Amino acid sequence: MVLAMTPQPEGMNYNVFKPIKATNLSNVEIAVNGNLHLPQDIAGVQAIVNGSGTQYWFQLGGSNIDYVGSRDVNSGWIYSYGQAWWDANPANGTGIVGRPHLMSFSSKQGSMQYFKSMKPIGWNVKVSGNDIAISNAIIDAYSTTGSFPFNTDGFDVSGTNIAITNSVIYNGDDAIAVGDGSHNILFQHNTIGYQTHGMSIGSLGSNAASVVNVSNVVFDDNTVINGVYAARFKSWQGGQGLAKNITWSNIRVYNVTFPIFVTQTYLNQDTNQVGGTARPNNSSVNMQDFTWRDFTGTINTFNPGDGSCASDVSRSRSVQKEC
Repeated sequence: MVLAMTPQPEGMNYNVFKPIKATNLSNVEIAVNGNLHLPQDIAGVQAIVNGSGTQYWFQLGGSNIDYVGSRDVNSGWIYSYGQAWWDANPANGTGIVGRPHLMSFSSKQGSMQYFKSMKPIGWNVKVSGNDIAISNAIIDAYSTTGSFPFNTDGFDVSGTNIAITNSVIYNGDDAIAVGDGSHNILFQHNTIGYQTHGMSIGSLGSNAASVVNVSNVVFDDNTVINGVYAARFKSWQGGQGLAKNITWSNIRVYNVTFPIFVTQTYLNQDTNQVGGTARPNNSSVNMQDFTWRDFTGTINTFNPGDGSCASDVSRSRSVQKEC
């Protein structure tokens, strides 16, 4: 079965004024040949998100789902018009309210090819399930005005046997964030940059009552350009569980602030948790069999980076905003 979210021919433009939810799919190919445009009315989108409780603009789920974008670099894009949202962020803010996540992709066996996202409002794709291959994706969250594209995560991953390869991700948050319950994850042959927060494990342990488990994650043969972080591990103060057999190898960094960054006292400053006032400081997620191998390149002169994820107090206490 082929579900064409946009008709032929390639390069045509279509408006997606309301969120799309299809979560009981089976043996479906989603062919995105034209360009999809989200509404440009910020207040209107906020009303939809806040009024309906909709978190994702596109929610896809089921088994054997194949998302196939156009091979043409000018077609198959999702335009979210995030620049206006970034510009509307108040001074010292971390993103205005009512922002939708772009897509949830949950499949038992599936693939994404040639996914393209232009100026996402915030988070791009949450990937969950098992046996999923993602390749040749392009995410462009480059700000042209100097405002910062907060929370423009590339891929937030939670599942088993998931591979992301041969993709380009320019954003202002994690290019990939591997979350709890993830096993056998591969991130290989990718280029990430702009103000990226890199290839991350976590954050883990935000729920102090839950035991997290992540294992067998490989980040290999990737290039990081002008990023804040390259290889990053973040677990919450008071968290518990195990992250095991994690490898970053053959990583090329160019003008990167922190090629390797590890914190086990991660806190959300925006909820008044600085200094452990709202969380116990008696445990942390265990790290076992971690490898950082064959890093080459240059470190930049920013101190300590773009400021999007660390305040003065966090620099001294090794805590981070939730970003």
